[in-house]
Amino acid sequence: MKAFLLSFLLFLPALSLAQENTPLPTFLHGQLLNANNQESIPFAHIVNISQKKGAVSDEIGFFSINAQQGDTLCFRVLGYKTDTITLSRTQLEAISAKFRLVEETQKLANVNIYSYDNSAMFRKKPEPYYIPGINMKVPAKDDTLLNKPHSPKAYEYALGALSSPMTAMYTAFSKREKEKRKMAKVLYEEQQEQLTNQKFNKYFSPEAISKLLNIETEEAEAFLAHLKPSPFAVNQLGHSEIIMNIINQYGAFLEQEPQLAKKVNNTDSLPLLQD
Repeated sequence: MKAFLLSFLLFLPALSLAQENTPLPTFLHGQLLNANNQESIPFAHIVNISQKKGAVSDEIGFFSINAQQGDTLCFRVLGYKTDTITLSRTQLEAISAKFRLVEETQKLANVNIYSYDNSAMFRKKPEPYYIPGINMKVPAKDDTLLNKPHSPKAYEYALGALSSPMTAMYTAFSKREKEKRKMAKVLYEEQQEQLTNQKFNKYFSPEAISKLLNIETEEAEAFLAHLKPSPFAVNQLGHSEIIMNIINQYGAFLEQEPQLAKKVNNTDSLPLLQD
């Protein structure tokens, strides 16, 4: 019996040394739980800050991620406090390590509601906003042009949720953000319509036609009434194409109006409108 105990005591250091030299697994399996009621936490973001890798827990809170002893893990999910831990050997060797997060209460600011007897203030017409490039009388410059609004896709919201879940949720579902996207689309369409009208008036106003074709303003108005150009069709053409189209259409117009053709033959050649 004494010999057995002596052999066991001599074997303990070797066993301990063997355990220390045993290579640790490089994959962590764990589950996220609510610290209060031990319920699973689904769809949480787990980030290994040391290795710059991440994972998402499933419907019952389980996850797997590449990790080593001493790595720093960050747990983040909506409704819970963000927690950061340093991975220990025991957690890494466990079949399924348990990690518990504390719920975070979102407190809203107080809202004061007052009543007013004067209902006329609610019928007051709001003053128009000054929007550069939209309600200006001068043509819009390049630095005032609005970019076409971009509607974020689902995967873009998902990527944003990895870095800031609260901001991503607010941007995706809040009424204010939806109104901002709708207003940006309206402003862009209004500006495009204004730019189209500016281009149309540059070539198809009575004054522009009179200068281009060297005719009287009354004759230019009669020609425009016959031509009936469309602003949206003109917007697809370049400067030279518009000029040639006007001249060709005016030639066809003169064939239908012989009296105007005699007046044109007595005038100089038609000058071209310069940019």
